[in-house]
Amino acid sequence: MDSPPPVDQLLARAVDEQLAEQRSWRQAMEGLAERLTRLEEVVAALPAEVAAAVEAAVRTGVAAELEVVGAELRRQVNDLGRLIVNDLGRLPKIIRDAAQGAAPRTD
Repeated sequence: MDSPPPVDQLLARAVDEQLAEQRSWRQAMEGLAERLTRLEEVVAALPAEVAAAVEAAVRTGVAAELEVVGAELRRQVNDLGRLIVNDLGRLPKIIRDAAQGAAPRTD
């Protein structure tokens, strides 16, 4: 019958697996750092006109998107204001009904 491996063998195996995983992560991070460095070099090498054109396009796109979001927000605030105004007429009745339905407090 096989006996389970001793604790020191299990710990050694766990340490080896942990070291292998750390090595893998370190290699992945080094690879990402290299890619980022190359990307930074490419971006730095772009002519100023290209960078300015990209920035202008991004600003235009963001401005258009903000305009859409702003319009939707204005519409929703208007709708909410309309609902509040419509409910103000019913508010005294709601308060009265709530007060009549509440049980008297005994302290």
